Amino acid sequence: MSKTLIHSFIFMLVIYGGLLSPLSAGTDGHNHQTSDESADTTGRALTDDIYDLLYHAVFIDTSKYHLPERKDFFKSEEYFVPFSGRSISSVRFLQVPTFGGSVYDTTLYPSSDIAKFANSAHSSTRNSIINNNLLFSVNDTISPYQISDTERLLRNLPFLRDARIYVKPFSIDTTEVQLTVVTQDIFPIGIGGSAKSANEFNLDIYDRNMFGMGYEFNNGLRFRSGATPEMGYDGKFYINNLRGSFISGTIQYTNVPENKTIGLSFDKAFLTPQTRYAGGFSFGRTAFYYFPEDEREMLYRQNTTDVWFGRSFQIGGKESRRNITFAFRYTDIRYPYRPSVKPDSNFAFHNQDIILGAMYYSKINYTTSNLIRGFGRTEDIPLGYRFDLTTGYSNTEFENRQYGGIGLSGGLLLDHLGYLSGTVNFGAYYDGGRFENGVGYASLYYFTPLIHLSEYRFRQFFYSDYSIGFNRIDETQIKLENPTGIRWLSDESLTGNQRLSVKFESVLFSPWNLIGFRFALVGFFDTGYIGPNDKIPDLGDMYSSLGFTFRLRNVNLVINTLEIGFAYYTRTPDGVNPVAFHFSTSEPRAFTALQGRKPSVLNFR
Repeated sequence: MSKTLIHSFIFMLVIYGGLLSPLSAGTDGHNHQTSDESADTTGRALTDDIYDLLYHAVFIDTSKYHLPERKDFFKSEEYFVPFSGRSISSVRFLQVPTFGGSVYDTTLYPSSDIAKFANSAHSSTRNSIINNNLLFSVNDTISPYQISDTERLLRNLPFLRDARIYVKPFSIDTTEVQLTVVTQDIFPIGIGGSAKSANEFNLDIYDRNMFGMGYEFNNGLRFRSGATPEMGYDGKFYINNLRGSFISGTIQYTNVPENKTIGLSFDKAFLTPQTRYAGGFSFGRTAFYYFPEDEREMLYRQNTTDVWFGRSFQIGGKESRRNITFAFRYTDIRYPYRPSVKPDSNFAFHNQDIILGAMYYSKINYTTSNLIRGFGRTEDIPLGYRFDLTTGYSNTEFENRQYGGIGLSGGLLLDHLGYLSGTVNFGAYYDGGRFENGVGYASLYYFTPLIHLSEYRFRQFFYSDYSIGFNRIDETQIKLENPTGIRWLSDESLTGNQRLSVKFESVLFSPWNLIGFRFALVGFFDTGYIGPNDKIPDLGDMYSSLGFTFRLRNVNLVINTLEIGFAYYTRTPDGVNPVAFHFSTSEPRAFTALQGRKPSVLNFR
């Protein structure tokens, strides 16, 4: 919103609202002005004052909080290379204010009373929690990759907005340096929900950083009039990085009309190329219900136990980014209560054990940028590739089958052209000389460099994915509407065994905010195909949409991005409105992870 437009609007209010009356000239006999001239001069002065009061109280120039002016993409380790091999003499911690602070300028402090009050009401993350997430300690030598990986891990914590590590050399002893770990919290308490009517609504209250300890506690209330129970509860307690072990734990309890669940899990991922061991354990018990004639009856009960373990080996020395990783997984699925099953029916309810093994060969690095998924925070973008082979064995109560899968994923920077990543996967069971329940999947993701349009920033995005299923004996199908498909076009008839979707987006990032909320305007074109797997998609079978989305996000809060959008569909199923208005909260699309992981069967999604 330009100053000229606001100035003109306020000036019109002042003049036409009768707030000014003609003022007479001075009585000293010198430099007399007419009434019109005096009113005009006074009106301009008054509107300038009103403008300054309103404009600067509501609209805040946040350019000083942006990343410093530099090239769009910056190698994560580049800043630390000149200090490689020096000894770390000390590590100190500095937390900048949640509201009004910046990890790029630690001298910034909020000037407004509201921001000061909000900062004082927030329990800052304890230094011991930050220290638990460091990959280095005092007396270690500087490894550029290790320090940059630490920055990335800190930025990935759900209760931190941003993190930077600064190196300060000593003038007397040039072999030693001091590290300062600068972090910025987000305000951890959030509220959200949705409502279909006064008789059916959801309310979510959560805290992502209880007591500054990094504990996450989510509480969801689900009300449905006439259901059993009418008021349901969905709760989850999450502990990140138990005592510096990088093992995270989750406890879940859900009791809503559709299901009742209890669950417990512990997990450690391959976080960096130096991570040697990873694994996890989870157990869950879920009962699913349906409502014949509004009566709650159990459909089935499922118990799942899942265990996995992995070992990674660096290839080429401690500073290498290449790994070969081996991982193994055992999953036990049992149905104490279920519909009637037979060898040729109700495949989804067959008791089974699944044993999987996988080998990953990867090379991973990262570059940093901003204004991609977020609204100004530092974003870590994976570069490199991962090749994986998966094999296993499925033992059900009626048959035994082998499983095999292969995949390739990668991401790279194109000089002056932007970022490109892609994935190709294939997986299927093998039984009796034939493949069954097979899945093929491919995706492509691209975005341009950041384009500067005066104070505004602009990017173009392209997404595409393709899924196909073959010999699907379980008769499952996929939908056209999915996170990368035709947005908001939901209809039960749009299912099949083959789906192609293509999306174009133009995103304009505004440099201003409204009381901490940042804006982005998105114009989009989506097109896609859904149908049987024995047909080649053609233009006449495509569904398409044009529209725009207004995104709103306060990066200082844990509340998800708010989306308000409009779409026009050039083709719809019978009875579906060709115009859609949409309101929701969402998380940005994540980058494809390239590190080794828990082995899995390729889902038909």
